[in-house]
Amino acid sequence: SSVAGPGNRTVTNEAVTTRAPGGYSRNATTTGPNNNSVNRSSQGQWNPATKTWSNTTTYTGPQGNSADVNRSTTIAK
Repeated sequence: SSVAGPGNRTVTNEAVTTRAPGGYSRNATTTGPNNNSVNRSSQGQWNPATKTWSNTTTYTGPQGNSADVNRSTTIAK
């Protein structure tokens, strides 16, 4: 999808999400003015034995710098 902002600058987001048994993967690219883009790659998985949802996301910026975010949530009941 694309959105036009002030000065007729356009931002475009393209994403693909794939479901898998017990989880998912998602890759998205957002491209802004001057063709600068940010990539987001995310995977999530449910572990029924431990009742834990785990998610890992990697963000990569226009200059190639990246950051990882890891989260997990455990259900107590």
